Amino acid sequence: MLGVVLVNFNEYIGLPVKILYLLAFFPVLFFLIDIYFTINYQKNNKLFLKIIGSLNLFYCFLSLIILINYFETIKIIGLIYFILEIIIVASIALLEFKIMKKEL
Repeated sequence: MLGVVLVNFNEYIGLPVKILYLLAFFPVLFFLIDIYFTINYQKNNKLFLKIIGSLNLFYCFLSLIILINYFETIKIIGLIYFILEIIIVASIALLEFKIMKKEL
């Protein structure tokens, strides 16, 4: 979504294209990490969940910092999109930590 759709509509979002590409890089990286752990560490789900949960929270923190830095230029639709994205990704990260604790 970030690297394809929002880049083409960045004038409605209010963030520079390079920032949108930066933010799009992380979900792609997380996807590759997910594939790596799925192939190589099928028995150690706790480690995977700890890593991917932490990375998801890092992504939320990075998104929040970018929203603060670009608050004067970001459009309302961009603000709504990123706030919703942060809520969704943070919820997923918290769920990953909750599942990790159950696997202890």
